[in-house]
Amino acid sequence: MKVLKKVLLGVLSLACVVTASVGLTACGGGNGKDGTDGLEYYPAPDGYAVDQGNTMYLEEIVIPSTYKGKAVTMIADNAFSEAKVKSITIPDSVTSIGDYAFSNCSGLTSVVIPDGVTSIGSNTFEGCSNLTEMTLPFVGASKDGTSNTHFGYIFGASTNADNSSYVPISLKRVAITSATSIGERAFSGCRSLTSVVIPDGVTSIGMYAFRYCRSLTSVVIPDSVTSIGYGAFDGCNNLTSVVIGDSVTSIGNYAFSGCSSLTNITVHENNASYKDIDGNLYTKDGATLIQYAVGKTDTSFIIPGSVTSIGSYAFSNCSSLTSVVILDSVTSIGEGAFRDCNSLTSVVIPDSVTSIGDQAFRDCNSLTRVYYKGSARDWNNIYIGDGGSEYLTYATRYYYSESQPTEEGNYWHYDENGEVVVW
Repeated sequence: MKVLKKVLLGVLSLACVVTASVGLTACGGGNGKDGTDGLEYYPAPDGYAVDQGNTMYLEEIVIPSTYKGKAVTMIADNAFSEAKVKSITIPDSVTSIGDYAFSNCSGLTSVVIPDGVTSIGSNTFEGCSNLTEMTLPFVGASKDGTSNTHFGYIFGASTNADNSSYVPISLKRVAITSATSIGERAFSGCRSLTSVVIPDGVTSIGMYAFRYCRSLTSVVIPDSVTSIGYGAFDGCNNLTSVVIGDSVTSIGNYAFSGCSSLTNITVHENNASYKDIDGNLYTKDGATLIQYAVGKTDTSFIIPGSVTSIGSYAFSNCSSLTSVVILDSVTSIGEGAFRDCNSLTSVVIPDSVTSIGDQAFRDCNSLTRVYYKGSARDWNNIYIGDGGSEYLTYATRYYYSESQPTEEGNYWHYDENGEVVVW
């Protein structure tokens, strides 16, 4: 590929010579001209492209912004491939970085790509096995975000499904500086990343954008973001805190599903659509509990009286809760709401509930007692979805009675301290 690159850039030089021969201004510099810094330069349409030259064994390389009075705008294909460089400085003048430009530069530990860059080639950083941090203007191939919007593209991943195989496990920190969106599955499977900085200016975070980023510990969603996609942070099992800005109006289902270490969600007080109560996420009116911070160590929880619906997977994978009290305001329990709450032993369900979604209590294998605030007839009128409902239906069910019943059966009531007591 390096030979092909020089041939192509040589064609540009030949075009300049032909132009000069007919009396027009020549491009200058010629093909393969060495700079005093040891780098090699080739004419490019809007300035010069830079190549490795005789810098193969230099540990520190600073690319200049100009050469012979013209801007250095391109880093050529394969330019520094397999170089021994440990530090590279890229000037603001560069707008394009070619394919394989820094491939197999195993000495690189950090890279800063300036905001002026609008395109980054495939496999640019393939084999950079010791890279620990990166700053770059966007995710994927180009600033316009029209194709190859997955992070792994610059490491050689052909699709987002290959992120986990190509993004080096040494890479821990990424800062995006000027993107307007984080695309679908952009960082999905980037299991070693502990920090990703999302810039103010991003307006959307796509579906599964950070799915299975298992080392990610915290996320700050800036005020510019208006939508968080379906399953955006699904499976980020080391994520402990999330800060949501004031402009978010849409949060997709399962956005924080499987975030088993999540202990705190904070929503900007000026957000018109959402709010937090005690570190949990609700709609602004408090009517829907969207996400319980399932990494909390509390063993019991009473759902606030403002809540009318419990969102899909709201408590999923909460391993600490042993009892949940659902108050009379709730009418629906969403799909998978308590799925994999394997320490849950008892739940109070009011007679106001009319539907319990599919898999709502799936794999709640410790659930033994259901305290229903209604009669057996009322219970039979509830819609209970398929998939794992046996843990709910096979648990011992107690029906509510304010006074001690005369007929046989399982009954319960609240005592003077508001505690559940079986008659």
